[in-house]
Amino acid sequence: MNSEDIMFTDTEGEEEVVSRNVNFLTRAMSLIRNRRRANRPTRSIVHQDRYGAPGHLVTAFFSEHPIYNEYRFRKTFRMSHTIFNRIVHEITNHSSLFRDNIDCTGKEGISPLMKCTSAIRQLAYGIVPDFLDEYLQISTKSSRLSLDHFCTSVMEIFGPEYLRKPTMTDVLKLYRHHEEKHGFPGMLGSLDCTDWEWFGCPYGFKAQYVRRDHGSNPFILLEAVASQDLWIWHAFFGVSGSNNDINVLHQSPLFNDLKTGRAPEIPFVANGVTYPWGYYLVDGIYPELLTFAKTIPEPSDDDHKRILYKQKQEAARKDVERAFGVLKKKWAILANPARPMKKERIMNMMYTCIILHNMIRKDKGKAISPDWYPEEAHQPEDPERSDEQRRAIMRHIRSAQAHQNLRADLVEHLSRNA
Repeated sequence: MNSEDIMFTDTEGEEEVVSRNVNFLTRAMSLIRNRRRANRPTRSIVHQDRYGAPGHLVTAFFSEHPIYNEYRFRKTFRMSHTIFNRIVHEITNHSSLFRDNIDCTGKEGISPLMKCTSAIRQLAYGIVPDFLDEYLQISTKSSRLSLDHFCTSVMEIFGPEYLRKPTMTDVLKLYRHHEEKHGFPGMLGSLDCTDWEWFGCPYGFKAQYVRRDHGSNPFILLEAVASQDLWIWHAFFGVSGSNNDINVLHQSPLFNDLKTGRAPEIPFVANGVTYPWGYYLVDGIYPELLTFAKTIPEPSDDDHKRILYKQKQEAARKDVERAFGVLKKKWAILANPARPMKKERIMNMMYTCIILHNMIRKDKGKAISPDWYPEEAHQPEDPERSDEQRRAIMRHIRSAQAHQNLRADLVEHLSRNA
């Protein structure tokens, strides 16, 4: 045997070894892949009763002779038939998700009535999306998607009216009503903050949303202005919980319209002195601004005027606290820790609950200014103040002496009209 035969034999042996190794690895990988497929949970198809569930809901609440009366409907849906039907109609025309869609198999999709019911129940009771699965016959994903689109649609449709800033007509009615109820001329409402615990806060953001005097749970702050009828005129939500009320105020757009000239400037008279803008009742943590009316911490025992002012100011300032209580009692999702991990979803839920809260106040006939006049709002073509004028306005607002003068005039006004 020569050297060429020996080299040829060695090459054939190496190729055979490589071929056996490749076959072995291929069979091993195929076996592992099959085992993973066998252990992987398969998707279970749940056949929902899309036709029977709407019929049961209609029979219970929406038929000509429903099982439950109007009182039970308000208790279940947190609103009257009129508001609920209006919301369903407007959202169905606005969002394609809520229309009766036909899927690829020719079956009808979930009805708009069921989707709106699922969304409102989640807001009203603070339940998880699949809690009403056996009653509404809606999957977890569909319930969560319905809630997200419901919140977005409500904000886009009803936000301009029910989250509006006070117009000229609104300001005049607020002046007159608050002076009749509380005795304060020029009062726009009460300002304060509340919090909403964030259970689903990502661990990397937790330090930003925790404050030592509130425990170890993260939360998000809401700044709001409420009038005596519990209508919320201003809502600013999204500031991290590590801030206090003053930090929230510095980030809030509360004075933006006043600074730029877009807010209606309606003067009022207190103790014979004319003031250019209205004011808000606040507690002691807020700074001394011309647009704030703070209480007097410790008036002397013989100073009856200041004692009267302190009592009336602290009693009227509870309007915003009552608004927070009604809001969280009506929409239990705000009273429980928020589960979503995305902050945008939480913000949409908060603003949606506020819009629905104002709609209910108007429907009950308790709103001070129920009518909306869009033509009174600031238009894009209206002139705005220059930078120098804006700085002058803010210097005047931040004047502590102007704040003390306003409070002194309110003290005299209340004592004279007591």
